[in-house]
Amino acid sequence: MEDTDQFLSELMELINRYIDEKVDIRFREKILQTDKNNEDERKEKKSSKGTILNELPEILSAQNIADYLSISRPRVYELFQIKNSSGGIPNFSIGATRRVVKIDFINWIEKLKAESL
Repeated sequence: MEDTDQFLSELMELINRYIDEKVDIRFREKILQTDKNNEDERKEKKSSKGTILNELPEILSAQNIADYLSISRPRVYELFQIKNSSGGIPNFSIGATRRVVKIDFINWIEKLKAESL
């Protein structure tokens, strides 16, 4: 009888470990899927004017940024004048115009969000 009880106890322990591992794997998969969904949502996030980040061109103008952030174009140019290290939008010149690489703009937004936490 004691051997049977010990066997059942060990069997239950193995079953519980197996269940814990499966639950842990499924939980991790769910977390990863949630992270992916959040990333997709962030990429598709609309500004108040309805501009979707994914729909913006790879090289942004001041007007693209102004529309996305719902700020004036002159304010965007002010942000261009500020050094990147001081919170300005990273940009480059093409003749008399200023442009921003989309990934630099996304990184700038993420940096601002991280600093505000």
